[in-house]
Amino acid sequence: GCILFAQGEFMGGLNPWDRLAYDNIWPRYQPDPVTGITPTFFSLVALFYPSVTGILAGSNRSAVLAKPSQSIPLGTIAAILFTTLIYIFVVWIFGLTISNVTLKDDKFVVATIAYP
Repeated sequence: GCILFAQGEFMGGLNPWDRLAYDNIWPRYQPDPVTGITPTFFSLVALFYPSVTGILAGSNRSAVLAKPSQSIPLGTIAAILFTTLIYIFVVWIFGLTISNVTLKDDKFVVATIAYP
């Protein structure tokens, strides 16, 4: 939905002025209007951490593997790299196509822009 929104083919629940390319190139940390807390880089990394720990739970099922000592490290590292690439791509594409104000105001922007 985000790529279609960037091309102007699908609006979702957003307006045309919500499409502002390259509005999020540089970090502009501002206080949250509800809590008043200004996020830092490390607090935002904390959002990414659970995605990596969930992958490690899958490495516990090693009984069916032919070579667990070789397959578990390789599979775990590959899963972490793949997940990291997907997360970076999603953040990059949303940051490139949706305005900074919309990303901050609409907490459900992912659901708003989702393609049916």
